[in-house]
Amino acid sequence: MRSTVTASLMVRSLTPLLVVLASVAYAESAQAEDPVAGFQEIPVEEIRKLLEASQVGVDGSSKSKGGAGTSPATGLTKADQIRAARASFDPKVIYGPDDRMDYGVAAKNVPSVIPILDASVALFEKAYVVESENGQLKLATQTLGQKLSLCPGEKFSNQETGAFCSGTLIAPDVVLTAGHCVKEISRDGDIPPVQAVAFVFGFHATQESDPGNILLPAEQVFYGRAVLDGALSKTSLEDWGIVRLDRPVPSEIAKPIDRWRSTKVEKDEGVYVVGYPSGLPLKYAPNSEVRNSPSKIFFVANLDTFGGNSGSGVFDDDNKLVGLLARGDTDYEWDSADRCAIANVCPTTGCKGEDVTRITVVRK
Repeated sequence: MRSTVTASLMVRSLTPLLVVLASVAYAESAQAEDPVAGFQEIPVEEIRKLLEASQVGVDGSSKSKGGAGTSPATGLTKADQIRAARASFDPKVIYGPDDRMDYGVAAKNVPSVIPILDASVALFEKAYVVESENGQLKLATQTLGQKLSLCPGEKFSNQETGAFCSGTLIAPDVVLTAGHCVKEISRDGDIPPVQAVAFVFGFHATQESDPGNILLPAEQVFYGRAVLDGALSKTSLEDWGIVRLDRPVPSEIAKPIDRWRSTKVEKDEGVYVVGYPSGLPLKYAPNSEVRNSPSKIFFVANLDTFGGNSGSGVFDDDNKLVGLLARGDTDYEWDSADRCAIANVCPTTGCKGEDVTRITVVRK
């Protein structure tokens, strides 16, 4: 069953202004559907049973009695309904698990993707990379749970976060990322100029309990030198950028991704994404599929992505690069009763989905 956990700030970068209640409309793209549209297909009493079974449910508190964000059809908040969805992953139900894997897990279980994992790079503000002992560099980070006030038990909440976008090495000294992640293309005042961006290879975790390696050899950290090409259009929704690094990346660190798909990606094809969701250590997220192919510029898929995944490489089941992540749906819902955030879950056909810029529009 393809995973249906989707997320975003409509633009998938993670800027310092990120708040968990944000759901930013992106230019003239189609309006996102209600993130819990379709949840009412499960009877209210069944939802309540699922909540009780998972020990997170209706306890007489305000969140189950028509507080802010409560569905008039069910009397339950979106947070309640999301928890109910998680409580049952029966294939007959329209919800799916979170398939994101850390580097160590993916490398062990899917060794064929190791070169792709290695070629993925995290974009940090240069100011957040500081000198440490023994010639190493330290990433200035904080845990995801602290940054976003996550509810107890949320996945990866104890891991470190700090990256604002993702990218893929496509030549020894060239990185492909999203256009809106590059100040010189987007003109976004919240993003530093390319020469003030650190491109970090090896920001990984072995497994979910590992907070991530924030102390790295200086040889794994590169800096932007110049913007070579790119596009960001409010009409066509084209969104990509190519950046030259300050020096070539040695092959023992990462090898460029040179297998680019030249044919159009079609509906129902399997795809996966590699990047830094919510600025976390690298994640491999498989088991997704193309939901819609509305344009020669982009396609829509039900990828497990969050803010920070902008620019992440998207690959087909043959490990060919088919695109890069651009936009998506709401990342987190705020539980007003518990005063914490919970990762959003969407029905297979609900929510807007994740927009992927086709690799065929990128000028090599």
